[in-house]
Amino acid sequence: MKDKIKEEKTLFDGFFKITEGRIDRENYGGGAEEITRLSFDRGDSAAVLIRETDTDRLIFTEQYRYPSGKKDCARPLEIPAGAVNPGEDPRAAALREAEEETGYRPASVRAVADIFPSPGGSSERIFIYFATCTSADRSGEGGGAKAESEDIRTVKYTTAKVREMYRSGNFRDAKTLIAVQWFLMKSEK
Repeated sequence: MKDKIKEEKTLFDGFFKITEGRIDRENYGGGAEEITRLSFDRGDSAAVLIRETDTDRLIFTEQYRYPSGKKDCARPLEIPAGAVNPGEDPRAAALREAEEETGYRPASVRAVADIFPSPGGSSERIFIYFATCTSADRSGEGGGAKAESEDIRTVKYTTAKVREMYRSGNFRDAKTLIAVQWFLMKSEK
């Protein structure tokens, strides 16, 4: 299929950006048409599920989230995550966010997936990683970047507790749910 973005214009450019695109789209049933679509341009993000191997605990974060808070989920359980800066390697961004949010700087990191959580409306791509460390690898306090008004709490759960929480539907953040599913699937082998 030969789809082509003909024109883009910025409608809003604040903390996030919204663009409007005119696209020549080839249709599955034949023919083509020009369509107009909006994109919430978020940029790429990186996230990491961290396992503290000596305690068999997985490390998560909690922080206030305005959008999900409007739908009764103000402080979802999440894995550390954040924006990939221009020119930054996603793996490096995941490690930076892990240290900033939890105080841990894991040495062992492996790629899990890269996903588009909402491809119909957002340009965001999230690179998800898995990392291991020990309790001795905590080098800082975590809690997030004060300059960004972050107020993050680190929480840890055993693998058994995470499995129970997963079965009970406690994970509502997509990147976290994917990382937890991947981990539980791998740990059952």
